[in-house]
Amino acid sequence: MALSSAFRERLEQMENTRNERLSLLQAEKEAQSDKSQILSSKLGIIRSIELRCLLIDQKIASQNFKISSLKSEIEKLDAKVLKSEVEELEEMEREKESYYRLKGFEMNEFLENVDDFVKEFRLRVEELRNKKNKLSSTFKELQGNNGYSSYSEIAAAEMRKSELVAMKENMNKNLDSNYEVRAQLQKQLQNLSKEAAPATVSQSPTPITTAAKVPFTPAVSYVTLASFSWDQDNEKVKIYLSLEGVDQEKIETEFKQMSFDVKFHDVQGKNYRLTIPKLNKAIVPENCKVVIKPSRVIITLVKASKGNWLDLHFKEDKLKPNLDKERDPMAGIMDLMKVSSLCPSGAYSCNMYEEGDEEMKRTIAKAWTDARSGKTADPLKGYR
Repeated sequence: MALSSAFRERLEQMENTRNERLSLLQAEKEAQSDKSQILSSKLGIIRSIELRCLLIDQKIASQNFKISSLKSEIEKLDAKVLKSEVEELEEMEREKESYYRLKGFEMNEFLENVDDFVKEFRLRVEELRNKKNKLSSTFKELQGNNGYSSYSEIAAAEMRKSELVAMKENMNKNLDSNYEVRAQLQKQLQNLSKEAAPATVSQSPTPITTAAKVPFTPAVSYVTLASFSWDQDNEKVKIYLSLEGVDQEKIETEFKQMSFDVKFHDVQGKNYRLTIPKLNKAIVPENCKVVIKPSRVIITLVKASKGNWLDLHFKEDKLKPNLDKERDPMAGIMDLMKVSSLCPSGAYSCNMYEEGDEEMKRTIAKAWTDARSGKTADPLKGYR
């Protein structure tokens, strides 16, 4: 009985030990399961982290690719912009050279025209000298017929004198106007050479017809344009004004058959005006126009009848006989004696009496003395 109880106790201990070990194994198994779950979760986290790292690396590679492509595009754009700027500068340089070449051609053409003009007027001066010599020989013929002169010869001499004086005045004015135009062109070329960038080579001028008028108040004050040049051909007269900053919308024009009036408003803060109340000859108002250019204004007058104008302004007929009753009977002859010729020095001298020979002086003195003493009839009596 004692052995069985001890054996039973031993069996119970072994059972308890087995149970304890089973519980420990169960606990260890649960721990291993928990560990495996933890490891699986950690492994999933590691894999997700690796996947995120891979995505980040892909994004970084994509961004680097975009950055490199943007850099290449920027370099291409820089090269393109630089090339376009260089091409633009080269084009501007070519335009500048073309512009100055064109202006040089215009200046050379103008100088050639001036040379032709000078040659032409030298020929006309030579013609005047020949006419003066012819007039001197005609005057010598007046001493014939016992000191009496023909009325027709005196009248012809008076007419020749007037023609010579008119031609002289016309030549002087044309020479002055051409020299003034030449000086203005030279000044414009000097100003253009100082500019950094060339001005526009060609700019289409806009003609201003007689119908284009700008409203203005009667109290506006104007600066009269007294300095201008003019030129003409058989059909037109052109007037040149050196005036910058003219706005085509601020011009008032009035062309009539024998006059014109052009007003320029708000030109650099001032108002300018050019008017000729009575022209030399009639014009066609509806065909006249004003052309605006960057540094000057051109007024074109269309002649009503083809021909040459001696002046822009109207002048009384100098060929009409003088009806002054108090005039000396021999005043016409003395005026004839004082007809001047164009000397090479440009001075108007060469007086007929002072430079005539002794026979000429005696003839003139005799005619003067006879007229004063009443021995000779008044040669201008038929004109009174």
